[in-house]
Amino acid sequence: MAIKHILVTGSEGAIGRRVCAYLHEKGYHVRGFDKLPDSSLDDYVSADLTDEAEIDAAAEGMDCVLHLGAFSHQKCEFAPTLLESNVHGLYNACEAARKAGVKRLILASSIQVVWDHFHSEETIGLEHGTAPTNHYAMTKVWAEVAGEMYARHHGLSVLAVRIGAYPRDRPAYASWKGEEWMRLMFISHDDANRFFEMALVSDRPAAGEFAVTFLVSGSQDGYKYDMSSAKDICGFEPSDTFPEGLDFAVD
Repeated sequence: MAIKHILVTGSEGAIGRRVCAYLHEKGYHVRGFDKLPDSSLDDYVSADLTDEAEIDAAAEGMDCVLHLGAFSHQKCEFAPTLLESNVHGLYNACEAARKAGVKRLILASSIQVVWDHFHSEETIGLEHGTAPTNHYAMTKVWAEVAGEMYARHHGLSVLAVRIGAYPRDRPAYASWKGEEWMRLMFISHDDANRFFEMALVSDRPAAGEFAVTFLVSGSQDGYKYDMSSAKDICGFEPSDTFPEGLDFAVD
């Protein structure tokens, strides 16, 4: 699947900025989409996800929509914050991908969709289903359901990625590093960058197919989340073990 032109929503977010820079360095044409007014990208649209006309226009000519845009704090109010960005915005991104005829739609889900399984002694796999504990995570369950529908009913290739604990910056890392969940849910900047490129070039999922993967790096305590689907679908295996692979120094 020849993907060279990528629309990245949430391109000025913590993951978006790093992934956009990485893909640009790899020679991809990256078009950013974010409500912030400025960007270092050459091709950038400053608009809100709820602006249907803007995101439809931004998706034209793209091979892939990588939808990272969302409010990610688990304590966000459902209305209007989560409802507008994570529900209405997701709908617009999916519709823009469908109308533009993109080859692949990649949706950012969250490891929080299985948060209530964390204390299980088992390795958590896709077969365990979802178990959200907050409204933000519920919007990510909605994203996965929407992705499955767009693949099955509209024939898109759709991948939903349950992203682990991604340290935005040094203060965020410092506030999390002593927590057990941080070690087991950690995803490094470098591993995330590599994964998203591999998700672009993989032959899977095929048109009309939907897939879900977890996205975490390694831990000294082993893997809490089953990463086999990431390997099967994208050929991805984590290179980093907590706390490696960050773009800032850690203790």
